[in-house]
Order: sequence, then structure tokens, then C-alpha cells
Amino acid sequence: MFDQLLADREAKSRATEAAGDGIFSLHEGVEQFGELIRRDPAWNNGEYDKSPTLYMYAGAGTDLTESPVRIQEEAPTMEEAKALYDKRLAALMKNGDANNTLYEIESIYDYSPEADLPKIRAHVMLINNVEDFADPPTLGTIERAFKKIAHGTYVLTPYGKGTHGHFTHYYAEVWKPYLVKFMSGLPPEPNAAQ
Repeated sequence: MFDQLLADREAKSRATEAAGDGIFSLHEGVEQFGELIRRDPAWNNGEYDKSPTLYMYAGAGTDLTESPVRIQEEAPTMEEAKALYDKRLAALMKNGDANNTLYEIESIYDYSPEADLPKIRAHVMLINNVEDFADPPTLGTIERAFKKIAHGTYVLTPYGKGTHGHFTHYYAEVWKPYLVKFMSGLPPEPNAAQ
């Protein structure tokens, strides 16, 4: 529904011109947000007085990290989708900063902790959700990586009424039971007996 809404907006044509059009993966989508910032004349190589807004129009209509079901529940009609888009756009316009967004996007491009995972000796737990589009469990990268951690516990929570895609980590009712179980199985601290 947001794509339909975005198609009705002038920003869609500006965004398409700057970043290209078509279906793309999350990684390509993130790169295109960076391109929207860099190609916005207001960006001025990062030396701006007022944050450029071109990328915000696309960002307000693209929520790749929320559960599509939750979005549909929140905005089931075109009118409600337009209101949600306007609300998100207003928040971005008020709080968004192009250089901060570029840093968020680009700071993780070459980061991979995988080589150092075998060095971890602590008991570690990672919880992901089957709807997570940002860290899709279908790729198997987390499962592969967690085999390298001596005391690693990986939990993949199923889809449910309380899940929110990548943002499920904000909803403790989904993951708290797994955390309680994990913590109850931890060995006692070495100095706890003293």
C-alpha cells in the first residue's frame, strides 16, 4: 500500500530519478537511500545548514523492518496509509539528519565479527524473528556464525500476534520467556559463593 501511496507523490519521481527504480534487496535499498542523500543538491557534500529531505520521502513510505502484517493492521485503508505516511514523514522531517543517516547506513558495510567469534568465552544469546527482513533467517548467516561460539544460544522466534519484524526486539513479551530460560541455565558466577 505504501508503494501505491508513494507513486502518488511527487517525491516518488524525484526519488526514482536520483536512485533508479525497480525491485531491490534490502542491501540495495539501503544503498539507494545513501544515493538519495548524496544526489540531493541540498546535501552539498555534507556541508548543509538544513538537512536534505529527498531521502525522507522514500524513507517514510518504506518500512522494511516492520512486519507487513502490523503495517496492514495499523493502516488497512488508503486513507489510513496516507495518514501513516504523513505521520512518518513529519517525524523524519523533524528529527532526520542526512549525515547521521549516511553514517548509520555505511558504517556497517565492511563490518563482520565472524572471524573473532571463536574468541568469545561468555554465554551469549541471540534472538531473531522469522519476519526479520533486515537480518533474514532464511540466509542462514546467524546459524552458521553461532556454531563458532562455544556457549552460543540462538533462538528464532516464530511469527505471532506480537511480532514486529526486525523491531520485535522492542517487544519483551515476545522474547522474555527465552531470556528467562537462558539465564536460569547459566552457571553460577565464580565469585558468587564468597
